Amino acid sequence: GMIWGHSRALGLDLCWVEGRLRFYDPARGEWLRNFEETIAELGTERTARANAEARLAELETERAARANAEARVAELEAELRRLQGAAD
Repeated sequence: GMIWGHSRALGLDLCWVEGRLRFYDPARGEWLRNFEETIAELGTERTARANAEARLAELETERAARANAEARVAELEAELRRLQGAAD
């Protein structure tokens, strides 16, 4: 159940498969995405972008926590030196 034709104007092969019109680019040797495939791809890209943004936020939180910990270590080292100097 496939009807196949070629459009010179579009430079594409047109194919009616399972009640849907599909376009094939013979120059590139690939099918053009249909509406559903395009929407699915956009959803995948949005999910990937959201995951990347969440990971960046996690990294920023970790960086801030590390900076705070390093500052606290510096404070404690300074306090230790002060106490050691007072004991001498």
